[in-house]
Amino acid sequence: MLLSSAVSTTISRKVINNVALIGPPGSGKGSYGKILADQLPATLISTSDVIRNIASRGTENEKIRAAIDSGSLLDDSMVSEALQSYLLSSSSSSSGKLNAASKITIFDGFPRTIDQVKIMEETWPSHLKINGVINLEVPRKVCEMKLQGRRRCKNCGKSVNIADVNHQVEEHFVLPPVLCNCSSPSYVIMREDDRCLDVMEKRLDLYYNLTTPILEHFETSGLLLPFAPFKGYLDMPRFEETVRDWLANTNCVAPSTL
Repeated sequence: MLLSSAVSTTISRKVINNVALIGPPGSGKGSYGKILADQLPATLISTSDVIRNIASRGTENEKIRAAIDSGSLLDDSMVSEALQSYLLSSSSSSSGKLNAASKITIFDGFPRTIDQVKIMEETWPSHLKINGVINLEVPRKVCEMKLQGRRRCKNCGKSVNIADVNHQVEEHFVLPPVLCNCSSPSYVIMREDDRCLDVMEKRLDLYYNLTTPILEHFETSGLLLPFAPFKGYLDMPRFEETVRDWLANTNCVAPSTL
């Protein structure tokens, strides 16, 4: 029985090499993704950067450019097709941005809807399909504070966050302000919509409504890794170790830098 169980376990293990990093607005997802990609190492794909890059090239991308210029949301098929096209061209070109030395690709900003997941699974080649999801579990109250705390220093240009999240705000989470080193800093709000609580609440509502089916989909498949960054950037070593263990247990081992 023990031998049978061991064989069954080995056969059922999945290889994860294309990972989506998901987290609500204000969770720090973009920053965590960049640091994690550097540490593993992994190739980081920013969907927004890819879309903007594609929109700036050639007349064949007029639909994407027109949608961006008008402020409209790109439909799911358009986003999926644009990202797939970029990945295919990058992986086949010696001048592409995919890191050939990296075994892992981290997607920031895709998928955003369950329909994007379905399109990807039905139309993308298997070697490009996302087969694992890391979910940053940051409470809504913390995200609201971090969104409202975003600033930029007019003197040095550094992005900062004046929010002070502590145990009294949310149990277990301790996220002190992240400030610049200016002796006399002058902070200004980075995004106008951060001023409006109603707009911020709608952004978060939309995120949770769209993301919950995605998380349920990957959790059902056993391909979801939840992680709570209780101490923000100070938790990066724990984050890296958790991700490495997860990848190692699915037969995709990142070279250690520890």
